[in-house]
Amino acid sequence: MSGKRVARIRSAAVLGLAGIRLFNGAAGLLGLDLLTSRDERLTQDLREGVLIHGSDTVTAAMLGLRGHLAPRTAAPTTLISAVNTALAVSALTGGQEKT
Repeated sequence: MSGKRVARIRSAAVLGLAGIRLFNGAAGLLGLDLLTSRDERLTQDLREGVLIHGSDTVTAAMLGLRGHLAPRTAAPTTLISAVNTALAVSALTGGQEKT
């Protein structure tokens, strides 16, 4: 294997790990906020959740599509992030009356 190919593989691995680590940190901090927030702050935290999980979904999908994550890693990571996004949207809109 050539040195350039090894460097590309290492670079892709670092990008993939950085993306996955970002998901865990942001989601953990958001979870703590959701447990302790009320009223307007809770609504703001839910909005942030939609943004965080939505960007996680896009990041995981792009890492997979560009080959920075293996398909067996990118697919479930993207799916989990998409479910989290849907749950965040549901939580944000669940308290609003439908007209």
